[in-house]
Amino acid sequence: MKADIYKDIFIPDGGALLDIRIFDVTPDDWQRLLDYLASHYAVTYEENGVPKPLPKFDVVLEKLKTTNVSLKITLPGLTVNCHLFDANQVEMDVLPEDVDSASKAESVFELMTAIARLLNKEVLLTPEFASADPEKLRSLALCSIDPKTGDIKCYPQHQ
Repeated sequence: MKADIYKDIFIPDGGALLDIRIFDVTPDDWQRLLDYLASHYAVTYEENGVPKPLPKFDVVLEKLKTTNVSLKITLPGLTVNCHLFDANQVEMDVLPEDVDSASKAESVFELMTAIARLLNKEVLLTPEFASADPEKLRSLALCSIDPKTGDIKCYPQHQ
């Protein structure tokens, strides 16, 4: 990938987020993801904004009924926020302003690639459209990761 393509993807625009999205996720996928993140990154699990030890996904799933649950993943120079609100999909937020160098972009793409391979699922980087369905988000994707090859395809023209 061209080293400065990140400038065409992570365009600062005053606070709008980009989403890392994975669809058709199972509870087992979630547990593998949580285990992977906890063993490879500094993570902070929070319930209603209060840091707590990271529980197993079945406990998180139960907490979702009454509690706002989130996970902060620390990458070199930036934080990715995962709001656990849907057992069937993963949504992680990236603030484009935080990705102001090729090395920070590479850390986001490395996270996405690792997740794609771990879960054997396509991982997308999309503009934030909470109400859009998976097919609409695929059509709007700025980048996608192929889980079999780890190839990153970017479509900055969607900006």
